[in-house]
Formats: sequence, structure tokens, C-alpha cells
Amino acid sequence: MKINKIKNPWNVIASKYDEQFGDQGDYSHKYIIYPALINALGDISGKQILDLGCGTGTLSRILARKKAEVIGTDNASEMIKIAKAKKDGYKYPIEYIVADACKPFDFSPQTFDLILQVMILHSIPDENLSNIILETHRTLKDNGECYIVIPHPYFVKEFKSIGYPAGDLYLSNYKTFFIWKQFNEICKSPTEFYLRPFEFYSALFETHGFAIKQIYEPKVIDTEEAMNAKPNTFHRRREIPGFMMIKLVKLTL
Repeated sequence: MKINKIKNPWNVIASKYDEQFGDQGDYSHKYIIYPALINALGDISGKQILDLGCGTGTLSRILARKKAEVIGTDNASEMIKIAKAKKDGYKYPIEYIVADACKPFDFSPQTFDLILQVMILHSIPDENLSNIILETHRTLKDNGECYIVIPHPYFVKEFKSIGYPAGDLYLSNYKTFFIWKQFNEICKSPTEFYLRPFEFYSALFETHGFAIKQIYEPKVIDTEEAMNAKPNTFHRRREIPGFMMIKLVKLTL
């Protein structure tokens, strides 16, 4: 299929994305990513949190319900428009901002206790990654933490059906596209997907002032609801990780 590139495909798919994610996330976020992240974060009451690449604000709202002070940013204005609309009448304060994570953050040094980067780094070109990590370091408080969630670096083996190299190029960096098959805008809105080995990310974090404190390979939560929602996915994600969560701690440069 011919890829029809547009300036920001996330604006095109924003409404359909919101239908899929809602207030709890799609299957992977609702039953795998968010439970693991919330459990790892612990008590976040009163914490200043930046939700980088917040999309339509699903995670930001979950964090705010736990009494964190949340700012969500995304470079897709249509995503932020939806997030702001959902905030109307919402009793927990959240600030949403249209901002490009590949450019300098518009925040003062040492603003945040926590910065969350959930499923965004694999959408960022190599040349922009250093800026994101450096700006994360600058805007985190001393001893602040960053939680990063990426597709598990070897999970690409399972993407063979949509044309990925099925893990054959694991130690190489290469670029492909993620086709949102469930969206009507499929031909208009492929999103870039950069596949990199974990050693690439490890070197990136160390170079820019972070130590890896813990690595998680979250499995789907063991509930009847999760099993009934997608039985095949449930059994597979009990043993084969689809995601990797990395806890970074800021070091003094």
C-alpha cells in the first residue's frame, strides 16, 4: 500500500483515537501499561507531574484523580482540544498545552517531581531524542524520576503480519510506519515508528544524566475482565511482554 504522509497524522486520527482510548485506555493501556505504571508510582498526591505526549489526556485524568498536579502536553492540537473539552466540569485540575516535545520545553528548571513518557519515544526521530532527554533532565527536580514506556524492543517479532521485519533487524535502527487499521483514516494517517534495540536507549539515558533505576516488563493484569475482553491477547501477555517500562533517576551533571 502506498503511504500517504501528512504533516501531523495524530491530528487526523484524534477523534477515532479518543473513541478507542476514552477514560481508561485501549486494551494494552487499560490492562497492562496503566496498572503497572500506577503501581510503580505509588502515592503521587501533591506531586508535580508532566505527562509528555498526553494525547487526549487519558493518563493525565487518571493521575489527577490520584490528586497529582498534572500538566499534559502534546504536539497534536486536535488531541489537546479533545483533552480540554473533557476537562470542562472535571473536578480535578489539569493543564493541557500544545507543545512539541522535540523542541525546548517551556518550563523552568526543576519544575517537576515526575515526568512520564508513555509510548512516545518510538515515534521520535533519532536526531530529536537527545533534546527530549536533556529537557527532561533540566525540568526535573533534583532526584526527580522519569518513567518511560516503549514497545518491548523485541516485540517487533509479533508485527510480521503488518510488514515489519519480524525481529530480524533487532540490533539495527530502522524506521517504519504503524498503520492504524481500526481507523477509517488508514490511508491518510500512518504514524512513524522507529525501532531500536534497548542498548540504544540505555546509552542515550546515561549520556544525558540519568541512571536506570529499574526495568519492568509488565504483564496483563490477572482479572476475569481482562481475560474476557481479549482471551488470546490475555494468555499471550501473561508470558510474552509487549512493553518495557524504564524508571530513570536524575543525576547531577
